[in-house]
Amino acid sequence: MGPTLRRVLASAARLQSVVPDAVLVGGSAAALHAGHRVSLDHDHVLADLVDRYEAVLEAVESTEGWATSVRASKPPFTIMG
Repeated sequence: MGPTLRRVLASAARLQSVVPDAVLVGGSAAALHAGHRVSLDHDHVLADLVDRYEAVLEAVESTEGWATSVRASKPPFTIMG
């Protein structure tokens, strides 16, 4: 495993430590499970993000190194970093 993938995994783990019920999904989840390719991002879902958008946004924005993409985020449905 190369250093770039290690950083991606560390970032995903950091997010899940801040929002423990976030579930890794999408291409990154499939790539990690199958080992068929390297993915350089990570996507997570929350069943109740609409209900607690502000609390989750505050939690991730308090994480060192996080920068919210205001242009890409769509409250209360997505928080893009």
